[in-house]
Amino acid sequence: MSNASAKNSIFGTGLVVLDIIIDKDPMKPVFSAGGTCGNVVAGLSFLGWKSKIISRAGRGVASDLLAEDLLENGVDIKYIHREKKIETPRLIEKLVTGGTYPKHRFYLRCPACRRFLPRFRSSRLDFIDNILIHEKNPGVFFFDRITPSSLKMARVYRDRGALIFFEPNNLKHPDELEKAVRLCHILKFSNNVPCHNSLEDYTAAFLERVKSFQPPFMIRTLGDAGVTINGAQDDIWHHKKGWKLQRAVDTCGAGDWFTVGFLYYLQKSAVQHSTSLVETLHHPETIEASLDFGQVLAAISCMFVGARGLSKALTATEILEMVDLYIDRKPQTISSVRTPKHSRKQHTRNLEKKEPIANRCTTCLLNI
Repeated sequence: MSNASAKNSIFGTGLVVLDIIIDKDPMKPVFSAGGTCGNVVAGLSFLGWKSKIISRAGRGVASDLLAEDLLENGVDIKYIHREKKIETPRLIEKLVTGGTYPKHRFYLRCPACRRFLPRFRSSRLDFIDNILIHEKNPGVFFFDRITPSSLKMARVYRDRGALIFFEPNNLKHPDELEKAVRLCHILKFSNNVPCHNSLEDYTAAFLERVKSFQPPFMIRTLGDAGVTINGAQDDIWHHKKGWKLQRAVDTCGAGDWFTVGFLYYLQKSAVQHSTSLVETLHHPETIEASLDFGQVLAAISCMFVGARGLSKALTATEILEMVDLYIDRKPQTISSVRTPKHSRKQHTRNLEKKEPIANRCTTCLLNI
């Protein structure tokens, strides 16, 4: 076995945004690095992995906040291309309280200044070519958007032996989807992800067509109902129940934490058994344990505000010990988490100290 094939490192490209979280006080939003790719890479980096993000951002206060948050979690950001002519992508999440279950709403338009928020921009191919020349193979390559650059990186890194993890934001375009799925080792998607035809969403025929693209392993997440999985040799989907929570605060980002936990345990097991990450997908016991680890980590994350609130409240050691404890005891319900005395400081930034914001919206940070 090549040691590189099971190393704890990840390159990620795709949705990396500045999350703007509005909770109790709409005048005091919390800023955090986010997006599917951003959450997964930052989460694994927080747990000790070597990580790099490949993306595009603007310059200025929003870009600084994004970069600082990633750096604090140990992410290598040298391949975040910061450009003068574009704005940093961002997304607003507003928590809705008062009901039995936590709810959140995402905004693509700022509720304060009414401007549309900057969206994802794909990395340029010439920028990707430079990375492929100079960067060694990671243990995992993660992507969540189908673009020429992400497909090229997936193709090259798969040929070099990396495990390719693909989490599409939609399943609408069969031709492009097929290209991406045929390059990945793990395809993960949610029941909430839009399909090509709303009349056939997640019917047996649709899932069979996706399976015909021959992904070695598929994970379909079902929220609090758990997950279903399907391997290359499986004729049916196997259901695994979710873990119950005594009380959830915010479910945003739970799916990303599931991915973090699944990959974290998968790599740990690969090292223990002296096998490659790709080969672990053929070991049912390893898959089962990795799913458990991911599901418990995802459940615990729902007790904190924001997609990455968990890593802002607890240390990596505290989180890993908590997951192990729940897996060993297997309680019917995961109880509330008591914040330790040495919890990490929440990211509430004093923007005035970074840059004058007299001409900026205090919510989305765009010029007004």
